[in-house]
Amino acid sequence: MVQINAQQEVTLLGVDVDGNKLASETMIRYTAGLRQNEVINVADFSRAVKRLWQLGLFEDVQIKIDKETNDGFFITIQVQETPILGTVHYKGNKKLKDKQLQDELEFYLGQRIKPHVLVESITKLKDFYAEDGFLLAEIEATLVDPEGAIDDQKSDKDRQKQGLTKDILFTIKENDKVKINKILFQGNESYSDFRLRRVLKETKQQR
Repeated sequence: MVQINAQQEVTLLGVDVDGNKLASETMIRYTAGLRQNEVINVADFSRAVKRLWQLGLFEDVQIKIDKETNDGFFITIQVQETPILGTVHYKGNKKLKDKQLQDELEFYLGQRIKPHVLVESITKLKDFYAEDGFLLAEIEATLVDPEGAIDDQKSDKDRQKQGLTKDILFTIKENDKVKINKILFQGNESYSDFRLRRVLKETKQQR
């Protein structure tokens, strides 16, 4: 592996792009700001990765030095594109309907599925269930391949898009609804239990 120090300036003799499917090489090079015959230093590599990452189109970005000569370096910008959303499926939900869950998440067809999306979606659904009293709901999210084979009759771009498309499957175990049997107050000297219960009027006590 070629090592260069942080202050060393080098000339880029060649900039290749690998791993892109829908994102164009021109756009990737332009966003990265790494151009052939340009003099750069190591900090420019870090900035290039950050710029590409901020696009939200990639789940992995790496810059690899392929070859070193006396005149400079040949590099490859290697990317892995984020999947494209096809359909969202829900399995195991009985108390809350698919439409209610869909409205909460606000997914749309064709959006990029960024790395943090699944974790954030699980949190949203758990909070949504908790509002309805299902504090013990268990939810998992996985990416699955859509049904149907890739259509060879489509254009190259459409086939690439179809190959990137993933469905999201939420597997839900709602568990029992949590009910509060009794609320006890301690240390309340200024306010009575009755007055405090009125403040908590949205919390129903099971009698």
